[in-house]
Amino acid sequence: MWPWARKLAFSLGLAIGISSGCNFLAAVKAQVKLGPEAAVATIFCGDNKKYLSTALMSEEAPRAEYLSPRIELLGTGTVGRVCEFCH
Repeated sequence: MWPWARKLAFSLGLAIGISSGCNFLAAVKAQVKLGPEAAVATIFCGDNKKYLSTALMSEEAPRAEYLSPRIELLGTGTVGRVCEFCH
């Protein structure tokens, strides 16, 4: 899962940890399963500070079984609150 944390950090500047990389991968897999019209969201709860001196930041060639070479990261965005009690 850590290649996703690294890819999100280097491609989009998102300083996320390994668990958040796993969240992203799960969201991608859910999107594929639900179809192109489905909206899938995830929350990145952790950062990558404790991983900065570990293998998370090292170069690794993508393996054939990884999804990362087939997914292009285009940008980030936010959505507004949808809960009527959150105003």
